[in-house]
Amino acid sequence: MTLNLFDEDENIQFSCHNCASLVCLREFAINLALGYENTYYCLHCLSQREEQNPMLILKQIKSYIKQRDCLNKEWIKYNDIDECPKVKTCLPDECFK
Repeated sequence: MTLNLFDEDENIQFSCHNCASLVCLREFAINLALGYENTYYCLHCLSQREEQNPMLILKQIKSYIKQRDCLNKEWIKYNDIDECPKVKTCLPDECFK
């Protein structure tokens, strides 16, 4: 049930395969870094799937993503916390640290 939608800027957006919530660009990069190439999950559902704390996943994968141009190009599209589409439901303080 991965939905591909286009926003006004023609950026692809995905919905979580499990709960249908928005998968932001940073969660998209996390999914790719963990090997999910066709089905994407929000950080909360991904943590359940990986059986790890969402904060731990984020902390562990951030440096890897930033070292990979193909992943980092999506990560850096959100310049600061004000651009985060999930500021109230995710972990923006750690994400933008």
